[in-house]
Amino acid sequence: MKQFTTFPVFHGITDKTDGLFINRDERQEWFAQRYPGTPYFEVHQKHTATVLVIDGKVQPSEAYNTTADAIVSKQKNIIMAVKTADCVPVLLYDPAAQVGAVIHSGWKGILANIVQKTIQVMKQQGASAHHIQALLGPAINVCCYTVSAERIAAFREAGLPVHDNALCLAESVAMQLKEEGVDRIITPVTCTSCQSEQYFSFRREGPDHGTMISFVCL
Repeated sequence: MKQFTTFPVFHGITDKTDGLFINRDERQEWFAQRYPGTPYFEVHQKHTATVLVIDGKVQPSEAYNTTADAIVSKQKNIIMAVKTADCVPVLLYDPAAQVGAVIHSGWKGILANIVQKTIQVMKQQGASAHHIQALLGPAINVCCYTVSAERIAAFREAGLPVHDNALCLAESVAMQLKEEGVDRIITPVTCTSCQSEQYFSFRREGPDHGTMISFVCL
């Protein structure tokens, strides 16, 4: 599991050495063993732009049955997590307001502005874009992400960067964060498809791939 000392809140990004994490029970058990007594929250990811707020009333089982692709909370001692295997995991934290968030942002989420919508929800919880810090986890890079002409056209129309017939999803996410006023962004240079020994990749492995878990705990 990878952590970044420059990111100011407890967090982690798993890789192949940590497990496959194919089903929810496996993920819950892994976290329960390492962080006993800390509730684990994940949502039913469907490449939406929907944001779930955890406010002390939402239970982990309720969150799991909620279709969303981002979680925002001020609640302490809970784990907010997203699953990825090429899409961009985004971890956000405002140390002044003590508001955290996690986002699963693939190409559909980018075009649907899930980053913008998550920042807006964080602001409703008292956060300020000036204080928010962002960490982007491993995702497929331009070297391995050739896409259709239609998708390239959609990104161009949205004013997002393209590279001939390929995309760098993290580059688009970073641009969207900056447009929202977030300028403290950690973007490790990596590619889930290239680094087959370390990361799972839907593009490389198909639907039977494992998954990485990226999480924040306030």
